[in-house]
Amino acid sequence: VYAGEGLPAGKLPFEVLRNDTLVQAVWQPAASTLAAVFYPGSDRLLAKGLSLSVSAPCAVLLKRDGKGYVCAVTDACMDPDLKEITLTLDGRSYSVPMPQGMLGGKPAVIRLER
Repeated sequence: VYAGEGLPAGKLPFEVLRNDTLVQAVWQPAASTLAAVFYPGSDRLLAKGLSLSVSAPCAVLLKRDGKGYVCAVTDACMDPDLKEITLTLDGRSYSVPMPQGMLGGKPAVIRLER
């Protein structure tokens, strides 16, 4: 969907990595950022030299920097019983605690070292 004025640029500033019923993901090279939404029943995302999987439906934002990644994860279903989401990046697992109570649905931000 394009909501800008005039015609969009001939080359988009992002690359669609996957767009199906299980995972939607884009890569923005200028910002070194990956954005992905994992739906129920989703498998992993293999793209741009990385492998990413999650333990529950969620939205993930990864921004690469010189030391690793800054990662934001949001519980897509806002499940009050979900205490954490396990994110597996290139074979290494990270537990991401989900905000609880009134903060449910808020993104959890963690740092992933390379």
